[in-house]
Amino acid sequence: MNSKFILLSFALIFSTLFLIGGVSAKDNVTILSDNNLDNDVLNLELNQNYTPDSINKGQLFDLYLSVKNKGSDPYHNLTILYNLPKGLELVLWPDEYSNNSTWNIDTLYPGETNTLTLVCLPMYSNYTYELTASIEPELDTMEVQTNPLADLSVSVDYIVGDGIIKWFVNVLNNGPDYATNSVANNLPTDLGIISYNLTKGSLFNNQWFIGDLASGEAQMLTLITNFADGYTYDISVTSDTASEDLSNQTASGTVKLNDTEKDVPVFEEILDSKATANPIVLLLLAVIFVPGLIFKKD
Repeated sequence: MNSKFILLSFALIFSTLFLIGGVSAKDNVTILSDNNLDNDVLNLELNQNYTPDSINKGQLFDLYLSVKNKGSDPYHNLTILYNLPKGLELVLWPDEYSNNSTWNIDTLYPGETNTLTLVCLPMYSNYTYELTASIEPELDTMEVQTNPLADLSVSVDYIVGDGIIKWFVNVLNNGPDYATNSVANNLPTDLGIISYNLTKGSLFNNQWFIGDLASGEAQMLTLITNFADGYTYDISVTSDTASEDLSNQTASGTVKLNDTEKDVPVFEEILDSKATANPIVLLLLAVIFVPGLIFKKD
């Protein structure tokens, strides 16, 4: 009786193992068939997006990649290729994204959408990053364009003469990109502008509309105004192009009375230039003084 019991027990054990093996094999076949591109084309949809819409160099932004299962069966062990381009640094990422190149998904059920979120830092301005996500046969491409940057700087200096001040305003685009619609604000119009000269743009009210400036381009405005002791001139420069450094976009100068003497000859030459260049004045001087010299010699 004991031998029959033992034989029956072995038979039950073998039967159980056979059933378990059959179920496991069936499950494995299902998993393999879900991801076997030779037998079944994956029915997936890839989409990319990013926020915010406007991105500057050195500004963190969120990058999104979503995948949707459009089929009727679950997919297992998916690997989506997603390489980040040069100049786009990865700052934050989930565990399922590895080596800056692959997104691994354990299971994606029918109708389910899974989204990968990456926090990135662009290192170039005025640059187009091309991003491609792929899992055969699906492919999705997207471009991320960063804004141009132009670091404008402004300086102001002056010299004083007899009742006048000569101002020198210099604006420089330090780059790296083109600056559009550059404007210098707060000209000293309250002192009364006697004359001015500029290398580019135009004056209107108390603003100097310079226009566009290439990287490395410098322009200068020269103003002659009435004198005012202790007058402080504050100026700023702006453009439609973003800047990384705002600290050098303002400048000021305070006029002191004791600055007058050292630069008077410069302004005497400027103010008298029109008179000395007048041929009528020169002719009259010749008529008056030349005969006098002749009679004196006789």
